[in-house]
Amino acid sequence: ISMLEQFMFQSLAGRTIIGYFLIFGVPALLPLVFVKVIGFQGLRHLFSYEPKQSIIHALDPRIKVLYPVLVGILSIFLNWNFVYLLVGFTLIPWLVLRPSATRSRVIITMVGIPVIGAIWSQALFHTEANSTIHLLFVFPPTLSWLGTPGLSSTGLLYGLQQAGRTMAGVLAALILLFTTTPSEVVWAFYKFRLPPAAGLAFSAALRFLPSMMERMT
Repeated sequence: ISMLEQFMFQSLAGRTIIGYFLIFGVPALLPLVFVKVIGFQGLRHLFSYEPKQSIIHALDPRIKVLYPVLVGILSIFLNWNFVYLLVGFTLIPWLVLRPSATRSRVIITMVGIPVIGAIWSQALFHTEANSTIHLLFVFPPTLSWLGTPGLSSTGLLYGLQQAGRTMAGVLAALILLFTTTPSEVVWAFYKFRLPPAAGLAFSAALRFLPSMMERMT
């Protein structure tokens, strides 16, 4: 085992292998996790409106259409530590809604995978110039063409800080998708004096995205 460790962490070839895995292997695992946890078969039935008697379903559709828009705007302008308060706020409707176990799995996966991807990408490319103290793993010269010196602890922290913005936006958008019918979305656009066709296009895009993913698979 010591010889293997010496090869992997001290030799140029071993460090190159680890570097390629960190850069390409970890991101490649994310879609595999998506398929394993959710799968594509039947995704369109889970990634859609869920008929249910709840306070969230009974809300005015205009409120539910405005909700992800406002959350998205706030997530951009708020400082990262306040963004996580916003994430906590976006969890409240889900606690009230109490989605089924299968849909909860979809929600967690749809929120978690982009967040993990964002954190990992920042760890690779959000690095401090002319400093290696913050690097958890220094890439060998064979990977210099990638333009990153290594896996950065400061990048991981920065990615975690920014991940709250993604989490807040996705959680707010999914609550609209799961609790609002296409006709209610069109009605809300009409009441906002926006073209109803825009509301129809918005609903159709959300409705047929899972179906398109199934067909591509």
